[in-house]
This record gives sequence, structure tokens and C-alpha cells, in this order.
Amino acid sequence: MTIPLNETQRKIFAELDWEDTALSINPYGALGSDGVTARYGGSVHFTARLAPDPSGNGPLKTFLLPPKRGTSCKLARRFGSDRILRLRVGDVDPNEADAFLRRPMVLENHVFELLLVKDVSLLIFL
Repeated sequence: MTIPLNETQRKIFAELDWEDTALSINPYGALGSDGVTARYGGSVHFTARLAPDPSGNGPLKTFLLPPKRGTSCKLARRFGSDRILRLRVGDVDPNEADAFLRRPMVLENHVFELLLVKDVSLLIFL
């Protein structure tokens, strides 16, 4: 079954395909310093939200949000946008969040571990 994509989604997936191709040819291919093109990658943001279980009686849950285009960062340009997950922490108990973030998180064959805490966003790196 094919899911129809809107124009924004098509552009996001085209950018991810370009990054994947560039990084498969050259591990530094998305940095924008290859001498051939000035194009660089790392501009797709994958974000999730950490929140209590909606039923109210379970552990914290991670809710994935749709990918969006945004500003790039050096880590995403070097390793690819799909290697960075930004986790937003909502109204959760700080002790529960701390315990949750100390464990690796597995999503679709990627293992993400906490790398950097920045304001209310947490960058998690593969």
C-alpha cells in the first residue's frame, strides 16, 4: 500500500535520500566541503516527545512527531539527520525523566543514547 505524500514530505524524504547517497559515497560528503558542490546535509529534524502514559498508570512514553526541515548542525551534517533525535520533555517528574534518559532507547534498529541537554530539548545521538 502506498501512502500519498504532500510536497513538504516529498522534499524531506528527497533530502534524506540525498544525505544517504552523499554519506555512502564519502563519509564526509554531507559537510558541504567536497569541492564539487556547496550543498550540505543535516537539515531534517527528527523529534519525539517524552510524556506520561495517557492512561495515567504506566511508565513514560515516547511519542514520535513528523520529521521537519530546520537548521543543520555539525553532527547531523557529519553523520546524517537520521542519527540525531531531539527529545522534548513535557510535564514529567524530573526523577522519572532522569531514569528514562539514562537507558539507551531503541527505535527501528537504531540505538540512541543521551548526548547533550539543551534547554527543553535533549539531543540524543546514535
